[in-house]
Amino acid sequence: MLTALANRGITAPKRVLGIAGVLLVIGIAFGAPVASKLGAGGFSDPHSASSAARQLLTNRFHTGDSNLVLELQAPAGADAAATRALGMSDTRAIAAAPYVDHVVSYWTAPKQVAAALVSPDHKAALIVAHVAGSDSVAPDRAAAATDALAGVHDGVTVKAGGLAIAYHQVNHSVKSDLTKSEM
Repeated sequence: MLTALANRGITAPKRVLGIAGVLLVIGIAFGAPVASKLGAGGFSDPHSASSAARQLLTNRFHTGDSNLVLELQAPAGADAAATRALGMSDTRAIAAAPYVDHVVSYWTAPKQVAAALVSPDHKAALIVAHVAGSDSVAPDRAAAATDALAGVHDGVTVKAGGLAIAYHQVNHSVKSDLTKSEM
């Protein structure tokens, strides 16, 4: 069969190229919108024990995983005036963001909890929060809440992390790679 196809390609190259061109155009027409049809998420099994526990925490105790983390790092330390001011400001900004709750930071937590939110050398401290929503919507919500906060401000480096941010980055990379592969 392959020999017959090869012989036909040799005897009628223009026809083979024409058919290939038509198939290419059809493939582009049907393949171009595929990225918008794919859903994000799918990182957790909704029938697993951990999902059941997460659902119980959400329904019964109105809480969930801390899936958003901001790290503030400064050479002057977490207790320096600039770091403290930015930490308090970022804590308020995260708490005011839609779909974000259970915000706890080194600067606002009780002393016993705060000790777990700072590095041993006191150069870095954390803000942790929960972003509501499924694997499909929480990553975009987390990115929207942290995009303006990440970066270097007054010598303090702010990095966003946690599962929601990681999922957002994975979804963005997959979408970009899928677009490239479809091209």
